Amino acid sequence: MAGFAVEESERADGLRIITRRVPHTKRVRVAVMVRVGSGYDPPGSEGLFHFFEHMAFRGTLRRSAAEIYQFRDQYLLDSNASTGRTDTTYYGEVVYTRLESLCDFLFDIYGSPLFPDEAIKKEKGVVENEIARHEDNDHDAGFWGLMKLLYAENPARTLGTGSPETVATIDRQMLMDAHRQWYVPANTVMIGTGRIEHAALTALANACIPLRNAICSYRSWSDEYDMGYVPSIHIIERPHRKKAVVTYGCKLPVAVLRDEKNQMAFKILARMLARGVGSMLWQEIREQRGFAYLVQGGLMGGADLAYIFWARTEVKPPRVDETLRLIPDIIAYRPLERAHFERVKENMMDHFLASMETPGSWQGALSTQRIKEDRPLSYFTNYTAKSMARLSRITFDHVVRLRELYFAPERLYATVVKPSVG
Repeated sequence: MAGFAVEESERADGLRIITRRVPHTKRVRVAVMVRVGSGYDPPGSEGLFHFFEHMAFRGTLRRSAAEIYQFRDQYLLDSNASTGRTDTTYYGEVVYTRLESLCDFLFDIYGSPLFPDEAIKKEKGVVENEIARHEDNDHDAGFWGLMKLLYAENPARTLGTGSPETVATIDRQMLMDAHRQWYVPANTVMIGTGRIEHAALTALANACIPLRNAICSYRSWSDEYDMGYVPSIHIIERPHRKKAVVTYGCKLPVAVLRDEKNQMAFKILARMLARGVGSMLWQEIREQRGFAYLVQGGLMGGADLAYIFWARTEVKPPRVDETLRLIPDIIAYRPLERAHFERVKENMMDHFLASMETPGSWQGALSTQRIKEDRPLSYFTNYTAKSMARLSRITFDHVVRLRELYFAPERLYATVVKPSVG
């Protein structure tokens, strides 16, 4: 239907503008995506781009930090920012009548941050608390310990926040230099979804973002899938714990998951094995044995860096050894059931049908599939119907085959966070 398709234009200086009209909503969402993230942190100053994202809200040429927070509090239905390994995104969602104010706000955050010295000092305290929050969390300790076992150099191995020591090296000049180098039109994508017209967002972008010819050099990383495997179990001991957290994972090849049929099949397989109350791990570990309250897992990653399958459970310390034997057996050897496959597939189709109704869901799809996976615009024509048709064609035999090829026990690594002895 005219006006409902994904539209894209590119300015002479490389600024890309992508929109998807969602006609039934009164919301509009705009995201400013800059194609740089923690993978580009300079050695010794890890956490720079995550800290940059924080500082973007600490004052601009036109707004104080207080005015920024007042605007968010008064007008935005949803707002946040995130730092990935290869991108940083700032977004806001408003009632559609406030589109112009939203764009003015986001483009100001993007284009003219001040990085006041006093704010840098205070924000380092905020970020140090964020780092401590992750370090104190046993789930995070187990997961990021696992990622360091799986990857040697790929930025997927770290959360991207840096350490207190590396964040301490960041100063205003480093932030200004990063802004000058990376926050240029050719490295920027504007994504508008909801009750929006492409021409309207284009006009606002042209009014707020000056033409500037500059280019950026991008890095690429191996997914390290073919590196030699030395399966190991990493033990992390922590005092004053009454439970243990067992986390398993394995790398999956990006080249295989670029194919959407394979990607969907892997999602089904991850659901069958470890995600949700119907998963094989949940049924065995919680329902049959009563070992755990929490059992979870799934497929994680993206085509820009790496994909992994992961699974996690919490158990009493005396159950750790048995759990370490049990999880690989379930992941690699327990027979898959066709009826289970059909249930998961049907549920995924229902979730997918319902998910593409909001501006946020379309922003996520465009960020991932148009920008990171470089799908053509035609891919998004009748997007929901075509995607459900692809999902419907996934067969049980295909899922079984992927498991045989990529979920061998020798590819599994594990971390255990458990109480320290003594």
